[in-house]
Amino acid sequence: MISLTVAFAGPPVAGAIGNQFTAIAGAVGGSITGGAIGGIGGGTSGGTHAGGTGGGNHGTSGGTSGGGTTMKPGSGSTGSNTGTTGGGSSSGTVNPGSGSSGSQTTKPGQSGTNPGGSNTGSTGNTGTTGSGSSSSTTKPGSGSTGNTGSTGGNTGSTGSGNTSTRPSQPGANPTDGLENKDPKDWTLIDQKVVAEDISKNGTGSKYYPAAKKAMDEGTKWKTALLNGVTLEYKIIGINHDNLADGSGKAGLTFLTVSSGIDSLMNSTKSNAGGWKASDIRQKMNSGEIWELLPTVFRSQIKAVSKLSHNAAGDADNTADSITATTDKLFLLSYSEIVETPFSLWTDICPWVGKEGTQYEAFKGKVTDNNGANPVIAIDGNWYLRTVQITGKNGFVYVSYRGDPTSYGTGEIAMSIRPVFCF
Repeated sequence: MISLTVAFAGPPVAGAIGNQFTAIAGAVGGSITGGAIGGIGGGTSGGTHAGGTGGGNHGTSGGTSGGGTTMKPGSGSTGSNTGTTGGGSSSGTVNPGSGSSGSQTTKPGQSGTNPGGSNTGSTGNTGTTGSGSSSSTTKPGSGSTGNTGSTGGNTGSTGSGNTSTRPSQPGANPTDGLENKDPKDWTLIDQKVVAEDISKNGTGSKYYPAAKKAMDEGTKWKTALLNGVTLEYKIIGINHDNLADGSGKAGLTFLTVSSGIDSLMNSTKSNAGGWKASDIRQKMNSGEIWELLPTVFRSQIKAVSKLSHNAAGDADNTADSITATTDKLFLLSYSEIVETPFSLWTDICPWVGKEGTQYEAFKGKVTDNNGANPVIAIDGNWYLRTVQITGKNGFVYVSYRGDPTSYGTGEIAMSIRPVFCF
């Protein structure tokens, strides 16, 4: 560091002194204050002062010192300043890193950038030009001591200014155009979306026409069970089953139409307690059959309320013997397949026609309530949840010919066709 002290007997010629200090001022940087030079102004200033390493903006000279240049170099790049002719309040415009004569305009602050990558903060305010007294961004001078400009003017803070947040880009809606998609190409999620919309809007759903078409044409979908077997299923009901939570109807009801799941109804030759107490119901709702379904598939299924004669076939044969169960997977009943139950059965057991109503897919297609129906002839015999009429041993099943009035003892293994709702 080089220190320099200068004394003058009278007002010097500013230009001469400025020339003498040109080289020194550039070398020593911050060791020469603007105040020392500001005090010697008053004549005709004309010298050139090489600024130190200055990055800030510099204030104006105050008081009665006219024409003097005040400069305290900052820490930016080296700059230079040429004083103008004194005589009252001088004016001048500062460049970054240089002193100014009399007044100055501060450098606008650096605009902040929103770290989120959206709108950019507005730039800092620009200081007003000083004349005589200092501008609002600098301290007033006093006597021979010059004003020190504030560094960088008003600098916009990072991420501030007038900012706005850029909205996240919306993802493509996976259901866009689903109403125009061929139902055979519906994914599991598509089926769920359709079901929930129909549950909410009924026949007014934009998906209703496609769902009904799929039901009428017997469109099938597949899922792989965890044992490697492929399960095929189709729609048999639209807004048919009551949701167990009482919130309305399940939009779609599906029937399994593939074979591959065989089971007993009960481990003993008995139908006591009906569907509610059966072994097969436990297997289908929390046991081995339920566990065959992939987790993502199980998560789409809605529990519904099902009506059944939950007693032995030879007990309590009245219409009032029907009770409800809550089921995720269930078997069809006889009255859910046929439009009108076999009269001989209803004469003996009035409850026969009370285990639910015929599903829409069977309307006009299951025409024989006591004989063969090709539409329900699905690869072998398959169990219903209806107990044997007047008997205590068995359950009703649909034969390989599609006859829904066959029945056998519950301990015989047959095909199981789970029904479920979305």
